[in-house]
Amino acid sequence: MLLSKVSGWGVQIPPAPPNKLTVTCHQVGSEASFIVYMDLSFVEPQEVAILFDAFKKSSTVKIQGNFKVRGGVIEQANLSSVTE
Repeated sequence: MLLSKVSGWGVQIPPAPPNKLTVTCHQVGSEASFIVYMDLSFVEPQEVAILFDAFKKSSTVKIQGNFKVRGGVIEQANLSSVTE
């Protein structure tokens, strides 16, 4: 099931192709993590900057996208936007 959702998340970035980012996220207050795919051709450069600033400052961001949820647990997501 894919859901649209906005929430606060902590993130990490493993290596990915130059036009895509693969980010490991967890919901604030949860230790369960999931993978978020970010296609750079679908997001604005300032959204990428928000994400990288959050890495530098160890702060949270709000993401919006399609979330694959199984048994109430987010397994993966395709990101469509990032805000502070």
